[in-house]
Amino acid sequence: MCVVESTKAAIAANQIAVTTSEQQLRAYVTARELAVVAHRRPATPGAYIQIEGPVHTYGICAVLRNSGRTPATKVTVNVSCQKLPKPLPRDFAFADSDLFGYGVIGPEGDMFTPIIRINATEFEQIDDVSDWYLWGWVEYDDVFSGTLRHRTEFCFQSDRLRLPTTNEFGYTFRAHSRFNAVEADCMRPIDPHTNRSGAE
Repeated sequence: MCVVESTKAAIAANQIAVTTSEQQLRAYVTARELAVVAHRRPATPGAYIQIEGPVHTYGICAVLRNSGRTPATKVTVNVSCQKLPKPLPRDFAFADSDLFGYGVIGPEGDMFTPIIRINATEFEQIDDVSDWYLWGWVEYDDVFSGTLRHRTEFCFQSDRLRLPTTNEFGYTFRAHSRFNAVEADCMRPIDPHTNRSGAE
């Protein structure tokens, strides 16, 4: 092999090594779960203990996790929550809301989306034709120069029930079958005005 070919091969190998290192170290942000806080009315005194007040509002947000080994920077988040038919229509657009969040997520760190508050009477009303859905997206840069901006989409669907004996209300959230994707698999593209690290 001549000197020129050896040099080209060395450059190519170095480029591959750099790309591999960036892929291993870059930020990877996903929606880990939903956090739900039940806001209650003041407790009332009982014979022996305080009786917990009823829930009047549920505060719900998504927990975003950066599982990468470097920070996610210039993070922009949008989140929405609505009671909608089940199943969702196939043409449902997962529209943006006016709730945006911004920040930085450190390596192995979490960030909470803006909190959405739902009246307890509305959230606890169960029927066979509708569910609560929370969806959104997060866009972010990694720390490597010249790399493209990243995007993750997420959507959760509620499972709510009343226990047959006590009528106690319970709920969980599970990942929905649509609007859960990363990068090129996302339903919508990244804003073209901020599609490269450091660009405006």
